[in-house]
Amino acid sequence: MTSLESDRGVAQAVSGATDHPFQEDELCIHRAEGLTELISISGYAPGLGCVPLGLIFQRHYYANIRDAAAQVLPALGWQGVTESVRGQIALAWVTEVLIPHRNVLTHAPPDFPFEFAAPSLAPPDEGGIVVRLWSAKQSQSAASPGEPSDTQGASAQSDRHDYQLREYRFDTAGALVSSVILRCSNGGG
Repeated sequence: MTSLESDRGVAQAVSGATDHPFQEDELCIHRAEGLTELISISGYAPGLGCVPLGLIFQRHYYANIRDAAAQVLPALGWQGVTESVRGQIALAWVTEVLIPHRNVLTHAPPDFPFEFAAPSLAPPDEGGIVVRLWSAKQSQSAASPGEPSDTQGASAQSDRHDYQLREYRFDTAGALVSSVILRCSNGGG
């Protein structure tokens, strides 16, 4: 695999792993702050914005992000930590890998049309961790990869947002067992 220090190197690595030639300007590349050695890769689709393609962890490319959780989270120490730390790992996986191009809301913006709850972590009855959070993305025309299209918390300048209440369930081994959108508003409801 090539050097992953630059976006060009990431594009070359993804091209080699997928047998599809990608240029760096066709990809939305996110280097995870909360998870070391992890790069989330999305492809840019006009009108949709960044659409998840895969991830690189410890120089290995995973095309299926959902299945990668069962392999990567144990490598990040999922098994040997407290429930609280596992919750933080799960939250980082959701925000840095699954939805890196959406803004996770920690408080309700002025135009928020629903009852708000801050991001929460809870153990389900069968063990593991449940992450529940509200996210937002501007619903105006999608920006290119070099132009962020996400809102910036409650101070977003756009008057139209796509809000989603999302829930992610991880089992005791770190596998992502479900991912659902519980509530949404397209364009600010």
